[in-house]
Amino acid sequence: MSGSAARVPACAAIFAFLLITASCGSSDRKTDGYEPFNERPSEADPVQNSGKSLSGSYSVTSSDSYSAEAGAKSTDKNLSFDSTGRFIRETVRDGVVIRREKGSYVIGTHGEFVLFVEEIGGEQLQSARADRYKIVKQSDNEITVERSPGSQLILKRK
Repeated sequence: MSGSAARVPACAAIFAFLLITASCGSSDRKTDGYEPFNERPSEADPVQNSGKSLSGSYSVTSSDSYSAEAGAKSTDKNLSFDSTGRFIRETVRDGVVIRREKGSYVIGTHGEFVLFVEEIGGEQLQSARADRYKIVKQSDNEITVERSPGSQLILKRK
């Protein structure tokens, strides 16, 4: 089976998953510094997959003042992507991984960037948590996403 043919079923599964998670999400969840874009239900429409993918490792920094005041400099946040649509997000303190999340991601046709967190700390979630962002700026080595107005995450390729 070719790479393109294998992506079609995966895209269909992700689309179906989006429909389910958009209506079943919980608003009282801990995000550990990765607060997703807060959206009204009408704005949480299913994402149309652009077919674009990322690969490689990125360091994550936040542009909001709260993270800097809370001592975010003592922790490192990293995201690793592969071209099959999978990611690993880690929070590292003093060289030790203190939180690891795994799942899948989609880059939408309208600049959406959605991480579907399926596993936290080695434990599978009953249903994936969709962390939605808006891509503000993108170059070969850096991606800036907005999680809420005035609060951005900057992903720099390592």
